[in-house]
Amino acid sequence: MNHPKPTALRRALLAGCAIAGTALVTLGVVATVALKSLTPQADEWQTVVHVGPWQRAVSVPVLLRWASHPLVMPWFNHRTWFTRSGAWRLRTTHDGNLAATCAPCALRWSALGSAPLPVASVQVDLQRSGPDAWRGTVTLGSPAAATTQAPHAQIPIRLSWHATLHPRALAISASLPPTDVASLVQALAADTPEAKRAQVAGTVAFEFSGRVGAQGLHAATLVPRLTGLHVSGLGTEWLATALPPARCLGPARQDLASPAGRLASQRVAPEANAEAEPEGKPVEGWLPRAVIAAEDQRFHEHAGYDLTEWMVSLTRNQREGARARGASTLTQQVAKMVFTGDQRSATRKLREWLYAVEMERTLGKARILQLYLALAPWGDDACGAHAAAQRHLGRPVESLAPHEAAWLASLLNRPDAQLAAWRHRGELDRARVAHVIESLRPLAKPRRQAAIVRWQTWTPPSPASRHEPQSRLTLAPGPF
Repeated sequence: MNHPKPTALRRALLAGCAIAGTALVTLGVVATVALKSLTPQADEWQTVVHVGPWQRAVSVPVLLRWASHPLVMPWFNHRTWFTRSGAWRLRTTHDGNLAATCAPCALRWSALGSAPLPVASVQVDLQRSGPDAWRGTVTLGSPAAATTQAPHAQIPIRLSWHATLHPRALAISASLPPTDVASLVQALAADTPEAKRAQVAGTVAFEFSGRVGAQGLHAATLVPRLTGLHVSGLGTEWLATALPPARCLGPARQDLASPAGRLASQRVAPEANAEAEPEGKPVEGWLPRAVIAAEDQRFHEHAGYDLTEWMVSLTRNQREGARARGASTLTQQVAKMVFTGDQRSATRKLREWLYAVEMERTLGKARILQLYLALAPWGDDACGAHAAAQRHLGRPVESLAPHEAAWLASLLNRPDAQLAAWRHRGELDRARVAHVIESLRPLAKPRRQAAIVRWQTWTPPSPASRHEPQSRLTLAPGPF
């Protein structure tokens, strides 16, 4: 058997070392070039990548270009990407595109509140449509559900999107074709009792444009279209003759599991409801009009929800550091006080919206307004308009002057904080109250101007100077 000569062996080893060294040098050069190309430019969209103890700021546009390159995309097949929303399972399709599925998923968007929106399944399909452009679809609900024959099977919601990459953000446009509202409710709130009970009719569609960048998703335009909307099956009819509660429906009353339970809990002995609203006595005078001026100026025009206010709130809530602004109508606020509670979440807003649409049909505007006036918290533990007028002004609600009613209505926005500012620092939100007076209808313009002048020098009575009511209020049978 022939053995290689020592010189030949050394040559082979040297050749192997040379090849390995060349490979290492090449790898180092490639790594250096890659790291240099990943280094973000000034004002470029960037993120921090962690690999063990090592971390580095990298350019998101470069990452997106690399990730969607045909030579790189196969590497993502059958991998999992863990995010705050959930675990995204990646796969490459037979035509070389990329699909990502998150199930279950918690969608986060500041415009919808701080709490995430839970969704059973989200699938994003992506394909390159240009050098720095992509398109695809987003599917809420499993696509396989469309073939399920079960009577309550969820129909997937599918919207199309297109994105163009810029140095600081990814510009996105998306559209949802006319889709059954019932399917959207099932996709976004399948685990809520209302989604199981409600019979929802109508269609929804929208056009969206915005961007995704270092600050998350921001909408530039969102144009929703709702047609033929109808909600039934939630049982709000009981509110037409419900007795008003002795106190606001706060956390202590959230154990009432059903509308029937809530109603029964209110039919108690009169002496147990000594601070309740006067039964059979609606709120009259300027306060109902002032409440509409302060809280919901299109109350008599909308169908329980106000799309214009939705869009204003969405825009403002996206601003960094902005305090969350609600867009609830008076009808939605009644739904919140009676049914859903006040947790800040998109799911709660969806439930609130369903109740509001049904209540507009089952109760009507006049009854909804009286329910709101009977239940609203007015600070200092005063619940309802009659109690608030006596507690804060020492007078019956129907005797209030326009400027007094406007001040009382303005307290509905953070009442305890406003009252504390008045008592401890003598501060009143005079600009807000003046705006309420200016919006007060049907007060004629000369009287509105006189009320604004009167308001500039008027101050609420101090707690010690208020006249307490001579007798406590009791309930009597019958609707209020």
